[in-house]
Order: sequence, then C-alpha cells, then structure tokens
Amino acid sequence: MFKPVVGPALALALLSGCPNPEEVEGPPPPPPVPPAVAIDNGDGQVGPAGVQLPENLGVRVINVSGSVATTFEVVAGGGRLVSVAGGTVTAGGAKLTVNTVDGFASAGLVLGAAGGQRVKVTFSGMPNYLEFQATAHGPPTTVLMTAGDGQNGEVGTELPDRVSVKVTDAAGIQVPGMRVWFVPQDNGQPLDGEVIETGRGGTAVMPSRWRLGPAVGPQRLVARVLAGSTGATDAALAGNPITFSATATAAVARTASRNPASFPVQTAAPGEAVAVRPSVVVLSGAGTPMPGVSVRFDITAGGGHFGGSVVVYQNVTNSAGIVTVPDWVMGTVGANTVTATVVAAGVAGSPVTFSANAVLPDANLLQNPSFEEPVTARVIPAAPGGWGGDLVESVPLPAGFPSVDGTRVLRFIATGPTASTNTVASELFQTVDVSRFSADIDAGKIRIDGEVLFGRVDAPNVDRLFGMQLLAFDGPPDQFAAKFAAQSWLGRVRVDRTVTAAAVWQNATGSLVLPAGTRYVAIHIFAYEDVVNDGVGVPEFAGHFAETASLRVRPVVP
Repeated sequence: MFKPVVGPALALALLSGCPNPEEVEGPPPPPPVPPAVAIDNGDGQVGPAGVQLPENLGVRVINVSGSVATTFEVVAGGGRLVSVAGGTVTAGGAKLTVNTVDGFASAGLVLGAAGGQRVKVTFSGMPNYLEFQATAHGPPTTVLMTAGDGQNGEVGTELPDRVSVKVTDAAGIQVPGMRVWFVPQDNGQPLDGEVIETGRGGTAVMPSRWRLGPAVGPQRLVARVLAGSTGATDAALAGNPITFSATATAAVARTASRNPASFPVQTAAPGEAVAVRPSVVVLSGAGTPMPGVSVRFDITAGGGHFGGSVVVYQNVTNSAGIVTVPDWVMGTVGANTVTATVVAAGVAGSPVTFSANAVLPDANLLQNPSFEEPVTARVIPAAPGGWGGDLVESVPLPAGFPSVDGTRVLRFIATGPTASTNTVASELFQTVDVSRFSADIDAGKIRIDGEVLFGRVDAPNVDRLFGMQLLAFDGPPDQFAAKFAAQSWLGRVRVDRTVTAAAVWQNATGSLVLPAGTRYVAIHIFAYEDVVNDGVGVPEFAGHFAETASLRVRPVVP
C-alpha cells in the first residue's frame, strides 16, 4: 500500500487542522490603479478672433507608463491647432496628434471666428477624453456700467460696493485686456486714479473702494477705457467714458473711545483727584473728529465725584471731537469707575468705561511731625495745619540722645500756653481733616494709627510719664477746643508711656477705628508731672522731649 511521506512541518499542520504552511499565500496584491486624464492648463480663455491664445492647451495622463498618442481636434469655432512640442498637424490644422512626454501633452490654438470655441482631446487606447472651451471676440465696441452706481454714504467714507465696468464687442462678447482708468472727481484728492485691465470676463473692478470727498451732496467717479497699451487717450467705444454717481451725506458720530486709547488705570487716595482726567474722543465714519456731540459722564462705582460733589457731568465735544471731565475725585477705597455715554444712539464703543483704584495714603498726615520747624502756637488749634497748645519749643537734639529724624526735637516747658499754671501736664495738639474719607469712615472701614517717641534727661526726682491720645470728632475742626474741653468726642484711645531710662526714645503707639460721622481727628501728646509737681515757675520740666510723631489712616481689616 502506498504511504505518502510528510515532513515535520506538514505533519504538524495536518495534526492541528491548519492548511499546509507551504501552500499558505500572502495578502492579495492591490488592484491596479486605473489610468486617468486631466486638463493641466489653458481652459476657459478669451482672445481676439484669428489670434493665438496666450496660454497653450495642456493635458496630463496619469497612471500610465510610457508615452500615449494624444489627439487634439477642433470641434467648434473653426480655430486652428498649432504644434508647440512636436507632433503632426492634419486636416488643415483641425487636428494635432502628439505623444505625451512624462505624461504631458500640449497644443496651441489660433481662435476662429468670434464666438465659442471647442477642442476635444482623445487618447490612444483609452476611452477617456477631455474638452477645452475658449471664446473669440471681435474688436471692442462698447463699455457698460456693471456695479457701484447710485450709492449713498457719509462724507469721507468708503462706499460698500466696488465700482466696475465691462467691455464687449459688437456681439456682446467680453473683451479682456482693455485698460480702464477709474478717477474719483469730488473727493478732494489728487486725480491720479487707478488703472486696471479687464479680466477674462471683460470686467474691470476698481482695486480700492470709492472714498467720498468732504462735500455733502452729489459726487462723481469717471471710468475711462484707454486706447492701446500705453497713454491716456480714450478708446473709441460706445459709452466711454462712464460716469458713476453717489450721494454724500453729512458726517455723524460713529465711534467713541478713550482719549488716549491707552488710558491708564490710575491710583489716588480717597478725596483726591486722579492725575489724568477721563476724556472721550468721538469720530465720524471717516475717522474725522466730530465736534458738538453731547457726552454724559456718570460715577458708576466708588462714589467719587467730578469736583464740587458733581456726580453727573455732561458736555459737548470740542473741535477735535474731545470732551473731558473737569476732575475725577476718588470715592471709597477700592475700585472706582466712570462711564461715558454718547447721548446719540448707535455710536460704536459707547459707553466708555474708565477705571481707577482709591487707596489710602501711606503718608504721615501731620504737619511738622519731627518738630524741625518752630512750634509757636500757644493756643489749642482752631484749624488743621500745625501744632498748638502749651508752652513748648523746638530745640536741637539733646546731648546723648540718638538721632531719629532730623536734628531737632520738641521740648515740653510748662503746663500753660505762656507760663506755669500749676497743673500737671504740658500738652500739644494737632487736628487733621479726614472728611475726604467720610464714605469709608461711615462704613466702618477706616482706623487711624498714631505714634510718638518720648525721652527724658537723667535728673533727681525727674518726671517719667508721657502720653498720647487719638480722638475722633464730628462737625468742623474749628469746634475742637470746645468739644475737647467738654469731652464731646466720638471716639478716643489713650496710651500712657513711662520712660524708665534717660537719653533713650520710647514709643507710644495707638489705633482708633473711626466711628461713623467722624470728620476730623486730633492727636494729643503730653508730658506729665507724675513724680513731683514743680508748682509755679518755668520751666516746670527738667528735660522732657518728643520726637517723630505720626498719624496715618489705615483700612480696617475684617
């Protein structure tokens, strides 16, 4: 009995139920890509009858190796084919057969009689074919207005529709390559105009838009078809030149913006004016200034004003189209905004918003805080602006004391404004108007921080007690003396400081949250006869000094 011989691999394949590995095939090859043809260039041209087209008719054969015999044949229009890359012309120029080179073939075409032209292209051994279309025109005879007439627009602006004309022959066939000169007549500019040639469709479109001149009323633009390739002589065509008409209307406000556009976000203290006032510029559609336009400014955040408590300011733009508020005084701490609205409707950019930040000043609010200038007031001050009270003087820094700020300090002398009154304290006062912070004060957002340095000499039985008070009052500052005497303050904090060592400075510091209604504050500093009352006589103090007083407003931290 015959037994087939199988190798190990085949036996394994048979045992596993798999096909014979020696008979397994790979993936099938991809299907062949079918040949294709395409127009490469030269379709849709327009030219004078009897003249060869400027661009050859070009075709491309794809996915075919080797050359392919390609036949161009005139099938309409009576044109004539011209060899441009070899080949054979037959049938009196109606046919041209040429082999492709690297897949490309081409032919020239001399146009026949005016009208449509067609050339069919076939390929040897292939069912595919292509067809070119062209148009032959006769001499130009007419120019027609096609777009851009009868528009309306604001003086100085560009009209929306472009101006265009079309040149045709006697049969109405478009004529390309004709030079057309577009010249606005009434825009107040030099009459250079713009020259452009008609395209394949016989149409010339003015490259830029027609910008109207500054005069209200009718305006004109002339389109001239020029003869020849150079010069400025009008061609002898029906309708040449063509005049376009438009109507220019008066300028109106179109845009509003900050002046300058890069208006800064500013910072100032409450009650103080910003450095750069809000300002708006209003322009027409042509970008020219619009005078006499009413603009309203409103305080929209922060509660500031425009000076004199004015919170709404309205005025008209000047000859430069600009209107500016007289001032912008900051309101409460934080963001402050002003909104400017053009009263006329439809103005782009309106309303315009201006922003600033109100921040508490870091500066010392006291005048002559380091006592470098003489202290001459001998009465309790009736107005902000300096120290007043008992008998004191500004003296050079005493020997042995460290310098803090400047070269002079305050010396307490007596318990009265001119001499001893046999009381126990030499006192000095200064008031500060804080009414500009009133909105924040009334909202409980402001405190004052006070500080003063005290020092004494070393002497037997020398007094050691000094003090500072911070006081808040309503009403005007000229009522301070009476209200202090009556202890009629809205708020007070007192800080006593015992100076234990000689020739050193020890500070007294205090803070007071200002009650609602506070309009001015006072700092009260004093030296106190706590060891011995010297009685009648001057000086009552052996050597008691103050240096570098300060009073600052601070926000209340929740």
